[in-house]
Amino acid sequence: GDFGNRRLSTTFDVYIDSRGYAISETMIASSGVEGVDAFARAAIQHHLFRPAELLCTPVVAELHVQLNYEP
Repeated sequence: GDFGNRRLSTTFDVYIDSRGYAISETMIASSGVEGVDAFARAAIQHHLFRPAELLCTPVVAELHVQLNYEP
């Protein structure tokens, strides 16, 4: 396919709500392959993260996420 036999990565800034769900994601580095970028975005949207805590209380946080594709 379009991926070839090479490593690819895509990077997002993600806002996580106090329940651990991604509420916003912004791509800051593309893999160069639309399908890989779309898969990475969908993975972030469906993943349940462990929320950040402040004084033992879950809070909203920003997370830098890099996803790598390795053939």
